[in-house]
Amino acid sequence: GSGASNRPGSDFLATRKTSFMRPTSLLKRVSVCALIAAAGWSMGCNQEDQVEAELRRADVLLSTLTVGGYTPIADRDRKREDLQWVINRLTGKPAQGVPKSMKSVFPADLPASVNATASEIPSQKAAANLLVGRAQAGLAEMHAQEQQDKEEALLNQIEVIRAGIGEFTSLSALAKGLTQYDPASDVAALEAQIEQRRQELARQTSAKAALDAKIADLHQRSQHATDEANTARARESELRAQMNGVSETRRAELLEQATQVKRSADALEVQAANLLAEAAKEEPEASTVESRVALANQQISLLQQAIADSQERARRNGEGAQRTLGQAQQAAQRVEASIAEAKGLRSNADNPASDALRLYAQALASAKQAVGAASDAGTKTNANGASGSYAQATGDIHAARARGLSQFAAVLNSAASGQFPLPQASSYKSDSQQFASQAAEARKAAMEAYGDAIGFYEKAGFKERAEQVKSKLES
Repeated sequence: GSGASNRPGSDFLATRKTSFMRPTSLLKRVSVCALIAAAGWSMGCNQEDQVEAELRRADVLLSTLTVGGYTPIADRDRKREDLQWVINRLTGKPAQGVPKSMKSVFPADLPASVNATASEIPSQKAAANLLVGRAQAGLAEMHAQEQQDKEEALLNQIEVIRAGIGEFTSLSALAKGLTQYDPASDVAALEAQIEQRRQELARQTSAKAALDAKIADLHQRSQHATDEANTARARESELRAQMNGVSETRRAELLEQATQVKRSADALEVQAANLLAEAAKEEPEASTVESRVALANQQISLLQQAIADSQERARRNGEGAQRTLGQAQQAAQRVEASIAEAKGLRSNADNPASDALRLYAQALASAKQAVGAASDAGTKTNANGASGSYAQATGDIHAARARGLSQFAAVLNSAASGQFPLPQASSYKSDSQQFASQAAEARKAAMEAYGDAIGFYEKAGFKERAEQVKSKLES
């Protein structure tokens, strides 16, 4: 089939809160029986052929890993073992025992595994390779999710580095002017910044009040509509109760009235639900604005402290200069420690990315084998669609890696090239150039993978999906 699910090339992969690199699959779970029947194989799906039995068992196990496109299995190790068990059973490798989830379904004394991916029967070979590809993609997705988490951790750490560089730069600039320090100009500048923050605070406070009022109004209107709907429901019940023991003419009149009241209640309930949905849409923005209010207050507090520091430095010029230089050095040390931590995160993100890319490459190879083995157009379409999904997932991994590398290169360049370069500026400059080069390579790899995905989708006739991937190339 070509229905949509939530993961590349399979519907048993976990859907997560963020989808910054996960393509929507174009393939639902491939039915082994359907593939065999589509290929015109004379042996029916009820015949106890070992290869066919292995295909059915693999199909059943993979399907149990999914409910409505979401993975219900929280035990990652168990899921990994189940996916590897499918791969081993269909490729002739040793597969110990029966998966725990299948002990009541599969016989305990399974025969030795068989290399179904090399079956001489085209329909079996195609089905086996598609199922192996699904399992390989499932393993890849687990590593891809780990990469995503670590890329996000790295991006958060980069923000810490940027803040540290800003602190170091500010302190260094302050220390430079302390020996001939006249606080008047600095105090004026700080007060101007405070005024800007206060204006921003006023804007954000006003925006928050407006959003709160809007949300409250929507909730009030929704409740009002609900109350009216409840009243209408009660009226409907009264009218229907009056139908007992009356003439047919009166009964018809009461039924008409009750029907009209019911429609009114239905409309009011829809209106209440829509109002609540509209309120829910506003709530994230209200939360964002509230964060901006807190940030503005924090910035004002910091700036006010800076004014106090400036006045103190004016009184104790030399002492203040020495103290600020010490603070700048401490800030530099914190930045150096943050950069070292970020380098570790960068390396940690590359490891699962490499594993995911390796497994998606295997899944893609399996899907290509299915294309070659398929003897009917429907199976070729499924296999090409799976190939496109795995290639797109590969592109997403490269793209995510390119984003992380690019941002890390930029922040390292900032650390090396600012007005007040950090002590390890030359090393940071070299690292920045290295990461920038790796980012370019990753972007190139992503574009190539997306190009491959487009080709596979077009072969499968998935024009809309191909257009979506093309938009990634253009962005």
